[in-house]
Amino acid sequence: MNMISNELKYRHSDRAPMVQVRSYREDGRLIVSAQDNGIVLSAAQQAQLFGLFNRLHPNLKGAGIGLYLVKKISTRPGATFR
Repeated sequence: MNMISNELKYRHSDRAPMVQVRSYREDGRLIVSAQDNGIVLSAAQQAQLFGLFNRLHPNLKGAGIGLYLVKKISTRPGATFR
């Protein structure tokens, strides 16, 4: 939910928001991917995206912990979601 809300929050002001979420199994693991047409991130920003307290757009509200928690929760051993 956090990823989707961020994709809408950081949407590009000149176009209607588009968000695609996909999931599939690969090598016994669940893969979830999300794509949007929002604000473009540089390669350097993309590398920082899931870091703790990383604020890539300081002019918008947020603490920089949401995507960090998404990654921590989803990558811990034995993680299950319902």
